[in-house]
Amino acid sequence: MKKTSPLSISLINLKTLLIFIVLTLTTSGCVKKSNEKILQNTDTLLNERPDLALRLLDSIGLDNNFSHDEKMHFVWNKAKSLQVLGESLAEESLLPEAVDFYRRNGDTTRLVDSYLLMATYFHWKNRSDKVISTLDSGYIKAELWKDTTKMINFLNAKAEYFNNKRDYNNTVATIKEILKLSDKNNSTQYSHLLYTLGLYLSLSGNN
Repeated sequence: MKKTSPLSISLINLKTLLIFIVLTLTTSGCVKKSNEKILQNTDTLLNERPDLALRLLDSIGLDNNFSHDEKMHFVWNKAKSLQVLGESLAEESLLPEAVDFYRRNGDTTRLVDSYLLMATYFHWKNRSDKVISTLDSGYIKAELWKDTTKMINFLNAKAEYFNNKRDYNNTVATIKEILKLSDKNNSTQYSHLLYTLGLYLSLSGNN
């Protein structure tokens, strides 16, 4: 029986090891690219199909192969999905880091939205002291940019917060601010706001 030399065995083992390394790197590279693609695809789903975006994000998890930028992207998109769905953000402990990351990098598309997101986060963390101050800061940013839609969004969030606290006086005051910014030509929307104002005036006892 022909004997195999130790050198031949070493070469075979080395070849096997190299094949294993190549396959591992190729597989991990494919998985990484696939996860990056899934992450990018969730961008367009955040508002229209947040449920689908959340399922896709949960399917890949916070990939250890993600760069820091990709991790912040993942954290942001998951928090946005949860926010739109009205689900708790209390467990999203990395959100403040992601918000700070985008603010420091001058991401104007996320800057104003970051205040709404953080206000929602503080709400779920029972940080009532932070909710209104965060919404007010966002409103100021939107006002500087003359973005009426965003300004109304912040006021709507404040009105909802006051309503949930049964603080009807502040709810009324906030709805009045919304009316000042609203388009009177949109009769349906404006009439709805007037009706809502009357309802909360009645609840506040100031009608």
